[in-house]
Amino acid sequence: LSHHHAADLAGKMSVLSHIIGPDAQVRKALDKVRNSTLVEDKRGGLADLVNLAKTEPVAASTSFNVIVPMLSSQRDDGEMIRSILETILTCLSSSAHLTEAGHSGETLPHAFSKEQQYISTLLDLLEERDWSVL
Repeated sequence: LSHHHAADLAGKMSVLSHIIGPDAQVRKALDKVRNSTLVEDKRGGLADLVNLAKTEPVAASTSFNVIVPMLSSQRDDGEMIRSILETILTCLSSSAHLTEAGHSGETLPHAFSKEQQYISTLLDLLEERDWSVL
């Protein structure tokens, strides 16, 4: 392959990855979480994000700022809160493992701990629910 053909192929592979790769899967799951009217569809989107965050760093970092604010907006739905917390935990764990593996940058756990609102919301939720019945 010539240099021109190799560059063209690389560009096409990048576009293809954007359409069907991890970024596309994360966008699709986030779209389900944000825009679904049925609770089951939102939970399905969260489950997709949990699975993606386990293997794809982009899922953890991209979804985190969408998922955490849902703690406040969905606080009356115990099952939804459980799904959101599971997603947050997976994102935080995934980010911590990346740091241990030598990836640089601020970790999600560090960013989360700096946001007083996130911590307050989480503590309020933990105090107001009997989590053993969910």
